[in-house]
Amino acid sequence: MRKIYHSNRNTFMIIKDEPKNLEYLISNIDGIIFIDKILNNTVFFDLFNRDGSRAEVSGNGLACLTYLLSKLLKYQEYILINSFFPDKVFYSKVLENEIIVGFDLSYVRVEEIIIASDKMYRLSIPNPHIVFPMFQSKEDRAIKKAEEIYNYFKKSINVHAFDVSRMYMYTFERGVGWTESCGSGAIACAYIYQNLLSNNTQHFVLTIRSQGGEIKITIENNTYWMSSNPHEIQEESISML
Repeated sequence: MRKIYHSNRNTFMIIKDEPKNLEYLISNIDGIIFIDKILNNTVFFDLFNRDGSRAEVSGNGLACLTYLLSKLLKYQEYILINSFFPDKVFYSKVLENEIIVGFDLSYVRVEEIIIASDKMYRLSIPNPHIVFPMFQSKEDRAIKKAEEIYNYFKKSINVHAFDVSRMYMYTFERGVGWTESCGSGAIACAYIYQNLLSNNTQHFVLTIRSQGGEIKITIENNTYWMSSNPHEIQEESISML
């Protein structure tokens, strides 16, 4: 089985059996998800970035995985565990017109970093992120700044220039590079906004925008739910997204 989906213009191939030419498959998409095993509604998976490196989680990727599982298994709720990083559990639900993926962030610790007088925040959820808050920044400057930080950390971390005034995110992703959307990045930006940048702690629904679209984040205690509307695509259509 081999299916390709996109969520917020992130493309993922989901595979049940290991392919013969993994390098070719990864070069044409943002990530690849192997279904390791399924026990009722608990799904163990492996996740790889475009460059072939392993990844802990992808919000858009798990939305695509849940969409496929809902077609195959008919469950409405799923427990998702990365077989290579089994200490963190993710959750997803199938609603009438959307998929939501839940991150339990009760364990998150934030580190404040200063680079060239710019304040930014590092956190893991559990994949590593840098959120650099900006205010009323022009798009070209925000993208350039995100790339500079990405290169400063030797491309080893997900970097988001986050224009707080517009709730807009620009992303360079570990193992991928520039990307139009990042589900876990939207979660990271929402967490920083909610806990460090906003004077109103009653924001229970936030919307983080990017070139790939809008991601609604709903906060329930320590769980951050991101909404998505995945679509299946044909392999020859990937370049048109």
